[in-house]
Amino acid sequence: MIGHWIVFGLIILAIAPGWIGLYKYVTKNRKLTGEEKTVFGKNIIIGSLFIILVDCFYMTCFNRWDTACYVLGGLLTLVVFYNLWNAFVSFKKRSFLEKWSSLLDFLVGIGVSVYLIYIVPDSTLQTILTAIVAAIFGGMLTLAGVVLTIRWTKRQGEDDRKKAIRPFFYFTANAKGHSGNGTLKTKFFNGFSTEFGINLGFYENSDKIEFVLEKIVYLGKEYQCIAEPVVAKGEIFEIFLSLSAQEDVQHPKSFELIVSDVDGALRKLDIATEWREYTPLIKTIKYLED
Repeated sequence: MIGHWIVFGLIILAIAPGWIGLYKYVTKNRKLTGEEKTVFGKNIIIGSLFIILVDCFYMTCFNRWDTACYVLGGLLTLVVFYNLWNAFVSFKKRSFLEKWSSLLDFLVGIGVSVYLIYIVPDSTLQTILTAIVAAIFGGMLTLAGVVLTIRWTKRQGEDDRKKAIRPFFYFTANAKGHSGNGTLKTKFFNGFSTEFGINLGFYENSDKIEFVLEKIVYLGKEYQCIAEPVVAKGEIFEIFLSLSAQEDVQHPKSFELIVSDVDGALRKLDIATEWREYTPLIKTIKYLED
């Protein structure tokens, strides 16, 4: 009996050091924002109360305090069911740890329910409770299957939508002589001056979808598109980066182009270049975050 109380006390005493160790581990490689600290603090309070509840239920089981066991066990089962319900109805992407915690909640719920039914003295009542609990867990498994199917369908639809609106354009070496859907348009970045700057290639958009030029990353610095950022279907355009007289014009092997699709999602591309004197020839156009 004394051993059970020692375990009970050690678990209570280990709560604070455990959370401190977890906080140090989480903040080891990155600094938490104010909002993340608030969420972490709430999780500490909720997690501590849950551990205390489990610890108290553990003591009621070994001391055979049946009334307290029913109360704490019922409360623990409700908490587990509440966590599982939140996991089922939430469509946010869950981490590996959250997925395993849901499985653990399910197993704890089964274990506590079985034990509470086991200590019921009336066999008739045991049979009734067994049928009810079995129906509840069976319904939860069915609900889990339905939710997983809905999530997969939703994710598949999002992936199809993302592919459908993904901008597709290509380098064209003969832009000025191309008839296309109109005249060549110059997309200015950082300014309108053509006295100092660099031409970063001629391109032609496909007939698939329009998109918006947001910025380029040239030699580690970002420059915003300031003129006619919208690229229409089939449009031929030139990317021109205006620079000041004090800035050194270099011919990089690659630069990054950031565009936004029709849903407003930013997409980053790496454009590899090969220079023939002052003329850029685009080798590859590759998405970095797809």
